[in-house]
Amino acid sequence: MSLCRLLTGGSRVSSSSYDPSVFSEVFYDTSVLLNYVLGQDDGESKGLLKDHSSDNYTGSTVEREFNDIKERREKVLKSIYACDDLSSWSPPSTIDMSPNDEGWCADLLHELDQLGSRDDIEDRLELEERKFKRGLDTLFEMNGKLIDTVWPNNLDAMLLSRISFIKNNNDRHVVCESADWACSSEADNLITTDENDLLDQRQRISDVVDQNRDLETLHIFSPSEFTSQDPDA
Repeated sequence: MSLCRLLTGGSRVSSSSYDPSVFSEVFYDTSVLLNYVLGQDDGESKGLLKDHSSDNYTGSTVEREFNDIKERREKVLKSIYACDDLSSWSPPSTIDMSPNDEGWCADLLHELDQLGSRDDIEDRLELEERKFKRGLDTLFEMNGKLIDTVWPNNLDAMLLSRISFIKNNNDRHVVCESADWACSSEADNLITTDENDLLDQRQRISDVVDQNRDLETLHIFSPSEFTSQDPDA
């Protein structure tokens, strides 16, 4: 078994050089796909998904979560569009917004408040809606889509229970699905921008995965860390 381990902060120790072939395939978390669709990270996600030579994969949990986010936020956009006075708008009680949805909504409302006319507000809302629709097509549905969804062959219930320290249930499933994918892949790279649940706990996650799967480890990177350590990037 390799001594390779990803350490907190992105450094690593290894008994041998890190083979560049491990950069040939990547498994993506939802956070990176949202950054790509919304253009929130100065092009880092676009650089990986469109310009990097790696093959792009994700799991059923990420595709489902992306669709759920798209549907929730489209409902929010329609509700804002129908409101004549943005200062009095509040999210409909029928929409179960996540903390990330709330942050996105607050930023959008602040941007809308700076616009000068109702036409400008409507144009901005329509642009945001187009981003989600175009993003779904580009990522998952069109010919030449950017990412392939892999369905878990053997989701490890024991691993799922042992990473209960990850608070978000979707994130726990993403880790399990990426570990399952890595068992039959050339690489073991999970790319995310989720600091609290994944990046800040990656050493612990890596150790637990190593103990539960026939896998040397699961390397968890942010997009910038991945590209900075790839010698061919």
